[in-house]
Amino acid sequence: MRKSVTDTFSKANVKQFYGIQLLEAINLTIDAIETPERVHKHYVRAATSMILRVVYDIPTVRTFEDDKIQRMEGHVKR
Repeated sequence: MRKSVTDTFSKANVKQFYGIQLLEAINLTIDAIETPERVHKHYVRAATSMILRVVYDIPTVRTFEDDKIQRMEGHVKR
């Protein structure tokens, strides 16, 4: 498991995730401008969405209220 993670996220391989990071950064910026009072939720959504995309190839999650975000939040709070 450790070797697999090390190989996947090596310096040479992480370049493949730049597009995902850029998309999440754009969405985060737009969300923060539109509803700054929810900025913490926007950060949680962006981080969780990126993890789900990279690890599980799940499409971008657009709202904090999405079931996938809520399930991940539940695991974090345990």
